[in-house]
This record gives sequence, structure tokens and C-alpha cells, in this order.
Amino acid sequence: MKYQEGLAKTKDFLKTNPEPKIKDVCEKAGLTEKETSFIVQRYRKGRQRELLAYDMGKCNSSLSIKTTTLL
Repeated sequence: MKYQEGLAKTKDFLKTNPEPKIKDVCEKAGLTEKETSFIVQRYRKGRQRELLAYDMGKCNSSLSIKTTTLL
């Protein structure tokens, strides 16, 4: 298995649920406001990883690792 177990289900949840519900789940999970904003932009609003990496001052691979950790 390439990804963590349940990662595909988590991504599907993020892509199909409304933003307020996603923010609520992120808050309950203990994510910071910045991390929650990143998750919403990436999965709910469909913002490209390269643009998010640029905005956050990270390289794409570091951002991918951080994303997997958050999920």
C-alpha cells in the first residue's frame, strides 16, 4: 500500500464536504488555523500544490510530507 491506511477516504471526505464541516473537523483534530487554511485551500478549493508551496515558502516535496502528516 502506497499511502497510510484510510488516507484515500480522508481525501475524499475533504473534497466532498462543505467548508464549515471541514473546519470543524480540523479544529477538533487540533490543527492550527494555518494548517486548517492549507487543508481547505488544497482539498476544498482545489488550489495547486505548487502555489501553496510558494505561498508557504516550502519546496513541493516538503509540502507533500507535511500534507500527509496533517492528514
